[in-house]
Amino acid sequence: MLTLVLGGAASGKSAYAESLVLKTGLPRYYLATMQVWDAECAARVEKHRKMRAQKQFETLECPLHLDRLALPDRGTVLLEDLGNLVANELYSPGGAVKHTAEAVLAGLERLAAGCDELIVVSNEVFSGAWYERQKAAQPPKPRTLKELAAAQVAGQPLTPEETERLEASRSRKKNAYQELKAQAETDPAAAAELARRRAYHSEATKKSRQKMYEEAAAGNPAAQARYENFLAARRENYHRKKHDEKGEQIA
Repeated sequence: MLTLVLGGAASGKSAYAESLVLKTGLPRYYLATMQVWDAECAARVEKHRKMRAQKQFETLECPLHLDRLALPDRGTVLLEDLGNLVANELYSPGGAVKHTAEAVLAGLERLAAGCDELIVVSNEVFSGAWYERQKAAQPPKPRTLKELAAAQVAGQPLTPEETERLEASRSRKKNAYQELKAQAETDPAAAAELARRRAYHSEATKKSRQKMYEEAAAGNPAAQARYENFLAARRENYHRKKHDEKGEQIA
């Protein structure tokens, strides 16, 4: 008997497939298709092998050439997962490459004939319904600081939480910059870093303003609105600075 278990990422398909196997008798084989590339992968494989051993699974590593696998005995086989196996055959140097479909199908047929029950786990790639439902149920992803800054320049409204995030980030950067300026007075390395940052900021600002101007000059209404907001913000900052300087002189 062949059972195919499909599901999106983190959908519980592996746990469900394993529960099906645990309802069957012994022996139980787990065919692991993950390729071990480094020490971290090896540690994960060993951890999972020990966990499955507690459930009386015998783990067989099969990242390639399923059609050549010989089971120690008949029983129930859990293959996880089909997507990994196909990818390995397609892209590994020793894989089937353009003959992947034939090799994998032949391996599944041979495996099914050699065991009492075969359970195959695979990613759901032809239907996005589950994923779309899960995505719709998730809260909206917070905008990045870069997106918030761009929205503010464009005159788009920010929530109080977004404004607080943006201001906190700018405050941290300002404090770090002030610390660097203080260090630069006595530390040559800090002075060099300060000069590098100033040069980078100057060039980035120049390019950003030029791009904004060109987009506005091209007649894009949204770009023109952004440019007008930018000019208004510059004027406001200029007058605020003059006002602060005048207040300091009076004091």
